[in-house]
This record gives sequence, structure tokens and C-alpha cells, in this order.
Amino acid sequence: MNEDGGSYEEKRLVCHSILEQRENRHIKLVAHVTRGCESGHVCLKFHRREKHVLELQQGSGLTEAPEDACADSTEPPYITLITAALKPTRCPIVGRYSVVSSLADRRLRRQQLAIEGESQEGRPAAADECVAGDFDSVQVGCGAAQDTMEFKSACASTVYTCHGSWRDGSLGLLVAAPVARSSSHPRALCFMYTHRPDNGECGRVGRRGLSLLCVDRTPPPT
Repeated sequence: MNEDGGSYEEKRLVCHSILEQRENRHIKLVAHVTRGCESGHVCLKFHRREKHVLELQQGSGLTEAPEDACADSTEPPYITLITAALKPTRCPIVGRYSVVSSLADRRLRRQQLAIEGESQEGRPAAADECVAGDFDSVQVGCGAAQDTMEFKSACASTVYTCHGSWRDGSLGLLVAAPVARSSSHPRALCFMYTHRPDNGECGRVGRRGLSLLCVDRTPPPT
């Protein structure tokens, strides 16, 4: 479906050759693509992150010769792919956190939270006005199943269910879906996080730092 939501574009991909494959976790291949009156070869890299989560890196353009499809050494951006039947999983970064600073950018559809954990359940004083996306605390994995992430403010709460996580060096990534959403909101979101190694369980005495970023990793409009 195109971005306007009113039309569909059909693409036909046929695998031409497999260039790399590692233990069903990574595959790099050249595919022949037919899109309307246009056709050519494209480089595709698939990374299996969780049972229900894949990430795709797709070459920026089509080439006539298959051997040229993966010749570009530039790393394409990641596109996160999820199955239609997501199942809850245990959230990483379990703990209670209070927001110490935040930066919302609706144009880029992302929000960065620099948050610091608290051992007590005290909350800052309620703001006089409610601001969309202006949360004062976050609870991750604090329910019995440890599979939800709740962003709280003095006005409302937003709850996400965790559906898979993985690490890329010091960077952690998490796929989560809102428990309640309107039809215009994304079905699932990708969160990136970094934190100090002294992370603790819910209620554990101590303080720990966490930087959390919600980022759009969906396919760009074509």
C-alpha cells in the first residue's frame, strides 16, 4: 500500500543467487524484482533477530546485471519486519525509572528519553498542563509476566507489550506494540536503548541510567 493508503503497488521478487548464509540467522542474496513496468536486480540482506522479528537491508536501486546489485559497499538502513501473529515476551531493562529529560520530535516520529532509575516509587509533582508525550516515569517488566512497558504521566499512561529484543554491541533493540491504539497509529514500534551494566530488578535498591529512543524502522514510501 502506498503512503496515501488508497492504492497498492505489487512487486514480484525471485531469488537469483545466495551470496552469504550463516546458521539461519543471516542471509545475503540477489533478487530479480519486477515492479510495474520496471525490473532489475536488487541486493537484500535478512537478519533474524527473534522468532517473530526480521530485519531487512535493501539496496537503494535496481541494477541490470545481477553481479552489480551488491557492489555498493554502503550499508543500507534497517527495516524491521514482524509477523502477523506476535506473542508477548519478557521485556529487557526491567526496572522502574523516572524521566529526568526528554526530547520529542513529531516530525521525525521519534522520542528520546534520558531516564534514571529510582529505588522508590515517588513521582514528581503533577504538571499544570498535559503535554502529549511528556511522561514522568517508565516501568518496564514490572507485572507478573514481565512483558509490558508503561509510560506514565500525571494525566495518562501508555502501555506497550514487548514482543522481542536483541543486542547490537552496546545497543539494545526492542519491538513493542501499544496495548490500545487508534487505526492511524503504528501496529508496533522499535525502541533502541543503552544503559549502564548495573541494571536491577523491580524494587531493587539502587540507581541506574538508561537512554531510550523510539525510532521509525518501517519501509520508506515508494
